[in-house]
Amino acid sequence: MSIKASRPKVLLVASKGEWSGLVRLPYMVRRCNADLSILTTADSALRRSWHVHSIHTLPDSLDALVPTLREHLAHHHYDMVVLGDDPAFVSVAEAAAKETDASWIDGWFPVERKVGLEPTYSKTAFNEACDQAGLPIPRSHVCNTFDETTAAALEVGYPLVLKTAVGLGGNGVIKVNRPADLRAAFEKLKQRTPLVVQEFIVGKLGTTQLVLDQGKVLYWLPSYVLKCCPEPFGPSCVRQFFEQPDLDLMEPIVRGVAKMTNFRGMCGIDWIQRDDGSFAILEFNPRPTPAMEMGRFAGADSAMALKSLLTGEPVAESPKVVTGRRRTVYMFPQHMVRSLRYREYGEFRHWIPFMATHEIPWCEPMLLAASAWQVLKIARRHLAKALLPWGNRSASPFPPIRNVPARPSQFVMRHT
Repeated sequence: MSIKASRPKVLLVASKGEWSGLVRLPYMVRRCNADLSILTTADSALRRSWHVHSIHTLPDSLDALVPTLREHLAHHHYDMVVLGDDPAFVSVAEAAAKETDASWIDGWFPVERKVGLEPTYSKTAFNEACDQAGLPIPRSHVCNTFDETTAAALEVGYPLVLKTAVGLGGNGVIKVNRPADLRAAFEKLKQRTPLVVQEFIVGKLGTTQLVLDQGKVLYWLPSYVLKCCPEPFGPSCVRQFFEQPDLDLMEPIVRGVAKMTNFRGMCGIDWIQRDDGSFAILEFNPRPTPAMEMGRFAGADSAMALKSLLTGEPVAESPKVVTGRRRTVYMFPQHMVRSLRYREYGEFRHWIPFMATHEIPWCEPMLLAASAWQVLKIARRHLAKALLPWGNRSASPFPPIRNVPARPSQFVMRHT
């Protein structure tokens, strides 16, 4: 009599309820024939997923994340733990760096805590590691005082970018256009030294999604960010895939990052491409990034790479060149929200069936309905303003619309 092998168990930790890079992950894990549990806040959109096995509640306070996670892992076993957003990753990494005994993260944390922990979440340490590894980055200097910052700015030139070593959700980054603005920017960030003074490069922005296994590249997918919302550094709305010459230039960078970080899991890098075609790495993201699953449009399957991490089966998913309308992907609901927000109504032509390639979560009906409701609420506000061109525009002729309640599906166990 054969014994049925148990399914791998995965825990996804999400400290932010609407983190855009996570809502496609439950279906990815389901395709790996694994059971997904989530540890997340009460307002998390992930609770609407049909592909979650069990839900555990995380307090809203970020200070409670580490003790809650530590207690949870003491009573539950998982084959993989995914820290799904920057606040979660940085909280655990900083706690591990400070604690006398941080052995509780051994075995599941994406990097070895005694070797390569700091470069995964600190911009200063990451820049220094890239420089030592010979990976391309913008000209950068680490500074602790205003005098050092001024000297670095003179060498880098204006405009420049001033960054904190650790930033959550995109904060801690200021563009400085001229010397007169440097003092004010430094004063805003001086409590978070050391700071990075970095060259500001004009070029094409983009990201590369990665699944790594301690130096090995299991999956990679680079794409340009053509549009984002809100501008200039908000979540991406439209992605465009690479042509072969750019894939050839990006591949050694990907392999260099894998070797340097020795990371195990889902992650990504932000980069910019100069006018001469060369790339410069801007940032490392030690967590699942938006568009992780979009490789299916370019002949690469991130779910197979994730399965390889769980089962040990060898795999190497690399992107292929795509042409025509398949090369550009419009993301739902991000692109629709942007088109409404900036009144780019002509952009809706891209949503005519068969006119473009769309990234729509058909496999997640509840998430799809919630996203569609979000678009409808924004469209309603725009229509109300159009019908009330004068007077009090807050007096809408339409009754208020309530949020769609989240209902547990047949696949979701009781919350704990």
